[in-house]
Amino acid sequence: MTPANGPASGPLALQLTDNFPLGAYVFYRDPVDNGPRFSFLSNRLLEMLDLTRDEAEADPMNIYKRMHPDDLGPFMEVSLEAARLKAPFCNESRYIVRGETKWYRLESSPRLLPDGLTVWDGAVIDVTERRMAEDRERKNETSQRVELERKLRTSLVAAAAAHEINQPLARILLTTQLVLENEECSSGRDPKLAGFLRELSSESQRVVSTIEKMKSLVRNVETAREPLDLCDIVDAAILYAGPFARTAEAELSYDRPARPIRLTGDADQIQIALNNLFRNAIEALSEFDPKKPRQICVELRSDKDHIELVVGDSGPGFLDTETGGQLFRSTKRQGSGLGLFLVRSASENHGGRMEIARSDLGGAEIRMVFPKERGVLSL
Repeated sequence: MTPANGPASGPLALQLTDNFPLGAYVFYRDPVDNGPRFSFLSNRLLEMLDLTRDEAEADPMNIYKRMHPDDLGPFMEVSLEAARLKAPFCNESRYIVRGETKWYRLESSPRLLPDGLTVWDGAVIDVTERRMAEDRERKNETSQRVELERKLRTSLVAAAAAHEINQPLARILLTTQLVLENEECSSGRDPKLAGFLRELSSESQRVVSTIEKMKSLVRNVETAREPLDLCDIVDAAILYAGPFARTAEAELSYDRPARPIRLTGDADQIQIALNNLFRNAIEALSEFDPKKPRQICVELRSDKDHIELVVGDSGPGFLDTETGGQLFRSTKRQGSGLGLFLVRSASENHGGRMEIARSDLGGAEIRMVFPKERGVLSL
């Protein structure tokens, strides 16, 4: 039995379906062997599957051979269940056509013919663009989720580290304050000792403030912003790093711009980041071949759109496969990688980015790139 009294399958049906932006077919299962049969296939469907009419009519399974192997099993389960229940069904599967993966949506509804045979009228729609867009969105959501989880882990680590530091620091502050009060009330007061105690108390308070700044930086928290001259920040960082560089027998060079380089931001965040860059460079040079020159170069570059704060060294540098910006990743034997994370966070908190390259000195080069503010003059 064939569905000869089914839908029109001659030239008129082909002419009508040629104007559709989708493929069309009429499908039934042979009542003798339950094999798949098609009483109608539109030209558009054959084009979508890259099949000739002779190929499709000679062996209806040629249509299914275009389906991705991983999707064929689920598709057959859905279609066989629909045949058993004589119910509509819908399926989206991948097809390999001309070497490319296509996503086709198949929708089919049963229709009972007068001779008792059930046929399914179906349409096939190309949904490749939608599925690819959904895949990109899922990947983007996954990336965002991973980034949020990364920030959360970092925040927890920062909070734990700050807690461990704050406990002994609080005892130092309290003890210093008690000794200072006792000294000031003593009849044998030593002005020099009182001065030392006040300086110790002041420096301890400064450490507390720095820890809070680092916690804010790691959490990507917006902090107070004000007009800055990056030249002054570099000056302060070099003054701080100078003794450590000399101890490591490293030469620290800086060609200071003649004019200010302006930026609106948080000076403490940028200086913390710069201090970390100097420390990383000094530690890398300390572990490097002592016979080779130990050099650290600092540059401030500026063009019409960006400002670059660059620190390069003559150390071992990064391997080509390393990004250097990953959380807790370091090339140093006892490094945590948190330093570069702080640098990246400070850059991003100012609307910029961190870049890693090979320095002209042969080692690592880290760039903090900031967008230049319109209307602000700088070199």
